[in-house]
Amino acid sequence: MSLLPSLPNASLIDIFQAYPEFSKPIMEFAQALMRGDSPFTEGERELIATFVSSINKCEYCRTSHGAIAEKFGHSKDLVNELLHDINSANIPDKLKPIFYYIQKLNLTPTQIEQSDIDAILAAGWNEKAVVHAGLICGFFNLMNRLVEGVGIEPDLKILDATVEHRYKHGYLSILEVLDR
Repeated sequence: MSLLPSLPNASLIDIFQAYPEFSKPIMEFAQALMRGDSPFTEGERELIATFVSSINKCEYCRTSHGAIAEKFGHSKDLVNELLHDINSANIPDKLKPIFYYIQKLNLTPTQIEQSDIDAILAAGWNEKAVVHAGLICGFFNLMNRLVEGVGIEPDLKILDATVEHRYKHGYLSILEVLDR
């Protein structure tokens, strides 16, 4: 479903196909961010994406990226644990300041302070991790707002195939679909 009169049954792929001038740079950025060189594993990045999308209540992104995070070995319940209490969530202690930072950046970005960055650095991360965490948070805010803003809902019939494809082939594989 979509709220766009010209694309009433649109998927996100349909939106990308209708606006290719934006879809290619978005997918290239997604590939670099989510599958390129990073202090975070691919699974951790998908977990962060799911966490941000869950905070934003974007069911489409929460569902799809949560399923990809599961493929990378994260528990289906982990995001709920993080939403309930980051401190008691079943993640390495080193990741906890990252998730506190992302939560704060997502909910109250003007309240980020030096102590938030210092906690990340003290946990053994470098500045690149801070930048990557912020970029993942920002990118999924963009995608959550696009999806919610045009009324895209998860299609559970195609979810398994798209999740499996993105897990195995990354984000640029979406461009192959767009070129058809």
